Amino acid sequence: MEKVGVIILNYNSSNATLESVNKVRQSKNVQTHIYVVDNNSDDNSLEVLNSQADGIKVIETGYNGGYAFGNNIGLRAALKDDNDFFCILNTDVDFSECTLQKLLDEYPRNSECIFGPTILQSDGKIIQSVGAKTNYWIGRNRNICGGEAYSLKKSVNEVPDYISGAFLLFSRETLTRAGFLPENYFLYYEENEWCVRASRKGVTIKVSWDVTVRHAGSVTVGEGSVLKKRYMNRNRMIFMRRNASTLQFFSFSCYLLILYVRDLMLKRDLTRFKEFWAGYKSI
Repeated sequence: MEKVGVIILNYNSSNATLESVNKVRQSKNVQTHIYVVDNNSDDNSLEVLNSQADGIKVIETGYNGGYAFGNNIGLRAALKDDNDFFCILNTDVDFSECTLQKLLDEYPRNSECIFGPTILQSDGKIIQSVGAKTNYWIGRNRNICGGEAYSLKKSVNEVPDYISGAFLLFSRETLTRAGFLPENYFLYYEENEWCVRASRKGVTIKVSWDVTVRHAGSVTVGEGSVLKKRYMNRNRMIFMRRNASTLQFFSFSCYLLILYVRDLMLKRDLTRFKEFWAGYKSI
């Protein structure tokens, strides 16, 4: 039976983390090793997690370096334990006891692959993510089939540039080729760059149409929050500078300039320009 190292990142959300741990424990026909990485929580998370640590490894980072930083710590621990596969799992994902087994059964064994399930909204009916495509000329991402009814779609033939970091499965060989997640972003866009750069190294990016999970939305960062908007705008700038061609980045910069001038003229709003500048300085 193949061993799967499951990495769950915790920050001030021990109850949600333990719910995820229990779901993983219930997985059928899969030998799981669970690594809970606490990203320097400032509540009682460590105390709660350590009291429920039977059969799991709780790792304290001592510093909150963000999504990629914490998951990379978990991946390094899972590598040392000779796991065959690795799964990065967000605490706000709901899945069944057969999900991991089904993904492993469907995983393409003849190549390195970053693999994930079809992610539905919390109602289980509407597609939230089967991956996305990036338009490098304007820096916009198009969510493939996002918002469409899952029951009305038979399959998705479009190959994504990247897939959601909420639930990722990949082999030891894939991690060796792709390398660890980029830690330049802190929050958002890490999986974008990781998948894009892995693809350029010959790794396949793929989503299972038949295996589904439900994604409730961020536990740590609320949808539509100021923090999310700030990081999304800042990190888009970083991603484009690191991954687009020179001509594409010039086109993207002109596009942003038009948007920022519009915001300044119509809304007297300098927020996006400040986020753009923060991203530029972080490159």
